[in-house]
Amino acid sequence: IRTVIAWYTEHLMTLEEAPLPTNDAEDAAFTEILTRVFEEHTEVIQQLAFGVQDLMADMGPAYTEVQPEVDTCLRRFFMARIGVRFLLQHHIESFRSREGHSGILQLECRPAVIARKAAQDAAMLCRAHLLQAPPLIVDEHVTVPGSFTYVPMHMHYTLTEIFKNSCRAVVERHADGFDDALPPVRCQIVHGSEDVTFRISDEGGGISRAKIRDVFKFMHSTYAKTPWAALRRGEGEHPNSGDSASNPLQRPSNPLQSPRRA
Repeated sequence: IRTVIAWYTEHLMTLEEAPLPTNDAEDAAFTEILTRVFEEHTEVIQQLAFGVQDLMADMGPAYTEVQPEVDTCLRRFFMARIGVRFLLQHHIESFRSREGHSGILQLECRPAVIARKAAQDAAMLCRAHLLQAPPLIVDEHVTVPGSFTYVPMHMHYTLTEIFKNSCRAVVERHADGFDDALPPVRCQIVHGSEDVTFRISDEGGGISRAKIRDVFKFMHSTYAKTPWAALRRGEGEHPNSGDSASNPLQRPSNPLQSPRRA
C-alpha cells in the first residue's frame, strides 16, 4: 500500500511540475507525460491486493471487524482511480484522433458487436483453464441493430467478467469430462427509448442468498486457494474468475454492471 501511495505521489508531483501547454509541441510533450503516468498505473490493483492479503494474514479472524472500513476506503480509491484513468486516456486518445471516436468514446458503439467479442474472449479463457466452455449466445432485440455513444473498452471489460463467471459456473455444474454438451449462456440486449439493457442468464446454479453479501466484499474468493497468492510468487497469470478485487464496484447500479445471473 505504501508503494501505491509513493506511485501516486510521484505522479502528482510530475503533473504539478509539468508546464501548461501553449502550443502543439508542448501539448505533445504533455501527452507523453500523461501516457507514462497512465501506463505506470497498471499494477495498482495487484499491489493493493497484496497489501490487503498481508493485512488479512496479520489480523486473522479479527479482520472481519475492520473489513467494512477497509472496503469503504478501497471503494472510494477505486472509484477515484476509474475517473482519473478515464480522463488520462480520454486526453491521450483525443490527441491521436481516431475516426469514429471522440477520445475513448465511440460515437456509434454497437453493443451486440462488443458482446460477441467479449463472449469469444471469455470462452477462450474458460477453455484455457477448464478445458471446455459452454456456447454463448448473444441476441439483440431491436428491428435495426442500434448504436449509441459509449466507451467500448468499459463495456467489453464488464461483459467479459460476467461471461467468465457464467462459463465457469456452467462447466463446474454440468461438465463430466471433456467436450461435454453444456447448456448455453445467453445474453439478451434490449434497446429502450432511453437506455440499453443487458440480461445474461445461465444454468450454473446462481449464487445462494447466504453468500450474496460476500460477493460484494473486496478479495472475496470462491476458490479454495486465491490465485493472487500464486501471482505474488511469480507463478500463474492474473486472476481470471472466482476471485475479484473489484466485485464491490460492480453493484447493480445499472443493467450493464449487474453481476447477478438469472
